[in-house]
Amino acid sequence: MGSSLIYDAVHRLRGSPETVAVGLGAGLFIQGLDRLLQESPIAHMAARSFSAAPPTVSVQLISQVTFSRPALMGLEPTWQLWALWLLLLEYSVTIGCGGWLFARLRGVSLSPKGLVRYGLLTVPSWIVLPYTPGPVWTALSTTITICGFALLFVLPGLLIEGIPFSRAIPMSVTVTRRSWLSVVGATLVVLGGYQLAAMDTRSGPMLSAVVGVVHASLVAGFLAHTE
Repeated sequence: MGSSLIYDAVHRLRGSPETVAVGLGAGLFIQGLDRLLQESPIAHMAARSFSAAPPTVSVQLISQVTFSRPALMGLEPTWQLWALWLLLLEYSVTIGCGGWLFARLRGVSLSPKGLVRYGLLTVPSWIVLPYTPGPVWTALSTTITICGFALLFVLPGLLIEGIPFSRAIPMSVTVTRRSWLSVVGATLVVLGGYQLAAMDTRSGPMLSAVVGVVHASLVAGFLAHTE
């Protein structure tokens, strides 16, 4: 099933070149915002505040810049509004493009409810929690991330179809249990791609866009095989 799903994902993307174009366009746009932010006074002031502040919950604004609450509070009101505007702009582009990709590759209409639910699903990925470096914590967090991502691998596609969380989560778990090895393999590919993108300080958003397009195509393939 694994090889057929990969073939199906590639076939879907070849048959829908507009999805690749839109995904790459969104990645290029966000990369431009990333560059704009990194070269603005916001990044320098936030970096100083973050380094001097104790560990705290922070917000991942753009792929390569992290803002802590003390950092944002230390900015002038004008720069606070500017940072908030960039955050909302990137979030809107990410949610809108991602939702459209999942709907397009699934062949369903993108409803407002589905888009809102998809947006809520992405919120946890924007929160960066403090952690204590170490092999035990790293192994534990990695295991939890892989298992959680695998169990909810097709959840974005289900939410885009308008299925509520109360039904979509059990359905996603059921799909994973039926094809555990294939889902875990796809999970490792997608998470590995996102991790490489996060480590790239120059073209991270573009790489994330490529992985996002592949992710959407794989989810569409999994759901198609379970129907």
